[in-house]
Amino acid sequence: MAHYKPGESPPRKPGGIILLTGMEKVGKTWFAVNSWDVSPRMFFANFDRSASHLIEKYEGKGGVEYEEFTALTKQQAQSELARLDALKALAMSAGSGVFLLDNGSAWWDIIKVAKNPDNTGKPIPREFAEANTYARDFMITLERSGLWVILTSPPRELWTGARTSTGLFKQGGWGHTDFHIMSEIWLYTNRPVGAKPQPIGSGTVVGDMELPLDPQYNADGVLQKGYPQLE
Repeated sequence: MAHYKPGESPPRKPGGIILLTGMEKVGKTWFAVNSWDVSPRMFFANFDRSASHLIEKYEGKGGVEYEEFTALTKQQAQSELARLDALKALAMSAGSGVFLLDNGSAWWDIIKVAKNPDNTGKPIPREFAEANTYARDFMITLERSGLWVILTSPPRELWTGARTSTGLFKQGGWGHTDFHIMSEIWLYTNRPVGAKPQPIGSGTVVGDMELPLDPQYNADGVLQKGYPQLE
């Protein structure tokens, strides 16, 4: 047991978990990949679509350790989590780097398939115990390792008990993510979502009046837990 006198504390390791949230096409994955100035090596666990076009632009001298994950059955999901654990172990043994988990909502879906009991109905709360324990251990061990961890997530709308929209959103996926992150960043763009059935162009390029001439991409830090690394 370690003992600390008043004013003393165990040394704080670098790193921490940062949550990136935003609608589709706001640049979450590229925002995360573009992090080689933080640490020159990345460990990329991709639960989303292919990121080949982004990985080739990575400039970190240590390169990218890359794995893709998807599963439909319990056996497949258990195998994918074993591969994910191996990637995490590799990152932790390196001692430094950026660990990117792309699409935390899909990650949580695979955990549920792997860990929840087999049944045909909707799981009751206590049946999530093993899935929650796995996700919690995954986050805590990464946080304590000193790695920088980036978790991307699509948003989900918040509803009242009467199933009335609040007009507010939070990250999708594992409901206890907030307990483990040091910062939450939302990404935005003014590029419209969807398309009109009959776009009206300027006469030179079809549809060129339907999108902003210079789409803007912005980030807003909505949560910061007082870590000096971010201040």
